[in-house]
Amino acid sequence: AAPADSPQFWTAPPAWSAQPSPQPQAPQPNQQWDDLMSRHAAPPPSTSLLTRNRYTAITAGIAALYLVLAVAAHIALIGILPVVMSRRAFRAKEPLAIASAVIAGICLVLALASLIR
Repeated sequence: AAPADSPQFWTAPPAWSAQPSPQPQAPQPNQQWDDLMSRHAAPPPSTSLLTRNRYTAITAGIAALYLVLAVAAHIALIGILPVVMSRRAFRAKEPLAIASAVIAGICLVLALASLIR
């Protein structure tokens, strides 16, 4: 015979059966929609043109530096850096990404033309 205070394996302990297990709560549909919209929404209109087109501005700055080096010091650099920055502008979905591609293309053509001459 088992002592009176020994555990019995055929019944659940009181601590387990006294509290129901908590049920996981699914996120509300509006919360999911708000999270999605906050991640993929357009920047607020208060941001400046330079902030929204950061990589385009960097591309224009690098191209200007290349042109100054080509004119002042007669050093022609192949414009791979403006092309890479232009690609980043497209990946960031900047409004002026096409302008960065045009700037990078002009820089590349001018560098190749000065090397051929």
